[in-house]
Amino acid sequence: MMRKGEFDFNDYYWPACFDEATGRSKFLKIFNDRRGFDIELKDGFKGLFRPDDPFPLVNGRKVLRRAPIKPTTHTLTLLRKGIGYCLADTSLRSYHSNHYPFLIPYIFTANADLKTVKSFEHFVFSETDTADLLLAHEQEELNEACFEMKSIALLCTRAYGDTPEKEQEITDTNESNKNKIHELWNSVWPLLVAQGFTHYWFTYGMRNVQKRPMKKLMEPVAFAFEVPRLSFLLTNKGDYNELFLRFKIKGKLFQFRERGQALPMVCSKGQTLWYLLEAEMDADLVNFFSQFNFKIQIPKAYYTEHFEKHIKALQEFYEVIGR
Repeated sequence: MMRKGEFDFNDYYWPACFDEATGRSKFLKIFNDRRGFDIELKDGFKGLFRPDDPFPLVNGRKVLRRAPIKPTTHTLTLLRKGIGYCLADTSLRSYHSNHYPFLIPYIFTANADLKTVKSFEHFVFSETDTADLLLAHEQEELNEACFEMKSIALLCTRAYGDTPEKEQEITDTNESNKNKIHELWNSVWPLLVAQGFTHYWFTYGMRNVQKRPMKKLMEPVAFAFEVPRLSFLLTNKGDYNELFLRFKIKGKLFQFRERGQALPMVCSKGQTLWYLLEAEMDADLVNFFSQFNFKIQIPKAYYTEHFEKHIKALQEFYEVIGR
């Protein structure tokens, strides 16, 4: 503060979070020791919302229409070789999270049961990588979309010295590619759900997408055709309200798994079944709530003035259940 002449007090701004009589807070842990003064959110209140905290824009929800499922003829060679498809994912919050989730084909050798993978031979990066296989027309169509996805999945990154105009250009490019990838996922989803061999792989970055998959990192998964519907639960907790995000499949409620979503795909707790969201706005909301374990808390002292507008906006497009 002495050197810069200014100080950001945002970390210490927690209005209506203290009992004026006792000076204590049910929401915050306060530390004042030799290392200085600090404030942390208590367990159960990691999503505490403050006035003017950012919230996703809920307006103009655009739904991507999905075609019916397209059955595929699965063909294996005499040596039990075939083609499968892998959801390549990484964390968009880590330093090396440099790509959006994309689909990548792979060549494999099946076990004698012809239902499980014995070994992974290599990823497919071009048509020449499948020269020895007889592919169904649907698989050729899938492969073309995979190649296009990978070509735009890599995030553009900022560099030291970039001008504000350059930074905005990078932001716009990444946002445009994210939307294009969602559209590609939507176009191939009716083909993908019919495939017999599908896996999930957490890449830790595009630099690790090399020629051959590592079997121990390839997790068998399935892709479901049903469309997930976001559902919000607004609960009265006394002196605060809590907003909890779940999703529904055919009217049944599911909770999001905590270890990450491969947006625009989502997965529930304890399952290896992935669903595709039908709108980019859905993905933005899931991304926001995932930062707080899908629950945010709003003290009633400023709920009406600063948060009720968000609830009304959500009610225009989603189910919001009050309790």
